[in-house]
Amino acid sequence: MFKKNVIRLVRRELPPRRGRPKDPRLDAAARMVAQGKSVKDILRSQIPNFDEMDTYSRYLAEKGLRASLSRRKRSGFQFGSAS
Repeated sequence: MFKKNVIRLVRRELPPRRGRPKDPRLDAAARMVAQGKSVKDILRSQIPNFDEMDTYSRYLAEKGLRASLSRRKRSGFQFGSAS
């Protein structure tokens, strides 16, 4: 009985499907890419003072966003959808 209750409580806190829960900022970035915006434009809209950041920090932010969008594309996320 105890084990069943613990498993039920743990499952209730987990996301409903495999993988990470969706990040609304990444959802918005994917929609912007679908609309034809550049990655730098997206970063400027999502990160305050992006243009004042040092070159290496801007590079890392751009690399991270590109990697995230690439993973989404490979996993079958539809960039044009509203979800």
